[in-house]
Amino acid sequence: EGIVQINVRDSPYNAVGDGVHDDHGAIAMALADITKTGGTVFLPPGAYYVSAPLVLSWATGVTIRGAGPVPASDPPTVATRIVMATSALQIISCSHVDIRDLLFTSTNHLPGVAVETRNSFWVTLRNIRFESIYTALLVNASNTISLLDGLIMDVYGPAAIDIGAPGGGRTDIVHLTRVTANIVAGGNADVTWVHIGQGANTVRMQSVGLINGGHGVRMDTNFPTLNPVYPAAIPLFLFADDLEIDFPKLDAVALAAGRVCNLINSYIQGSQTGRGIVIGAQWTAEVQVTNTRISGHALAGIAIYGGFDALLSNNIVADNSQAAVGTASAIELYNGTSTVLSGNRCGPVQTSPSGGAVARHAYGIHITGGAEYVVMGNICTGNQLGGVKDDAAATQRVVSGNLPLGGL
Repeated sequence: EGIVQINVRDSPYNAVGDGVHDDHGAIAMALADITKTGGTVFLPPGAYYVSAPLVLSWATGVTIRGAGPVPASDPPTVATRIVMATSALQIISCSHVDIRDLLFTSTNHLPGVAVETRNSFWVTLRNIRFESIYTALLVNASNTISLLDGLIMDVYGPAAIDIGAPGGGRTDIVHLTRVTANIVAGGNADVTWVHIGQGANTVRMQSVGLINGGHGVRMDTNFPTLNPVYPAAIPLFLFADDLEIDFPKLDAVALAAGRVCNLINSYIQGSQTGRGIVIGAQWTAEVQVTNTRISGHALAGIAIYGGFDALLSNNIVADNSQAAVGTASAIELYNGTSTVLSGNRCGPVQTSPSGGAVARHAYGIHITGGAEYVVMGNICTGNQLGGVKDDAAATQRVVSGNLPLGGL
């Protein structure tokens, strides 16, 4: 009682919702009015075509919601659609905004963003579906942005979710929870599902599934509108739990530049041309990968080119080198400082039709560079050329207690 609620179909807004009539003016008027008071803008079932981006600015305590899923629909769909010609919704300099129960789609595949947050705080998207769009979510210089229970299908741009702050400052605390993304009927086969770029601070992923596409997750210093004035604003922290990446075209997790990544209890499989996890030369600090299965990739399961204090423990790194038998190893250490590889299974676990394990890796662990590494307690039996191969022979190293004994 007392909370303002606006139905965009009611007078004086008079939205049509037939997917043809341009409802931009009606919804924009509703957003302008709700900005003055706070409250809810409701979009009843229908398809609301908008010819230009809808802008909510300098608002607090606003909810934008649709009618939710269609009961017993097959395939499942959402009753309220926003059909965008370019971009759909921009949240600028707002706080405590809730967007829920909507489907965003596009009339074309031209550059545009379904939802953008800019200089905003505490924006939550719940039960949101994105279909056949260029970019689903762009988070720019914002704080505490959450996508909960989201579905992303058929993205045509370079990234589905793009997180950063290209104009300076930071984007801090982005939550992606129970989100699924997939290429189903079309889209960019090289799409990066989650791109964490310049100025991103903390990204947390929980129960996220990323299927097909190019990269599952990529951290680097690139951004669509990269500002060279802030080249040092590398992304900082990624924390992922129960992350599943299936059959990407490129490296599944590409840590090209950043500071800290913590990946646990996850399943990374089937890169068609790349590797499971790559730690790049510009990575500046820690990577922890624990209790994760990395398997079935064209090249190595894990490749390490940089970073400090990498800890890879209790993982199954199996059945990689799918492009050609014996050309890649389960774990490849090229560079990095203070690397610990412990308690990993690096070898075949896949069962062949004859009932035996198929040896595909060259080695379980192959070390060609790096400083201060400890490789202990790994099971590396069943590979083509041997278990642990240490070609770097760093001064500060411990390589012991691995199976098979003697390194082969």
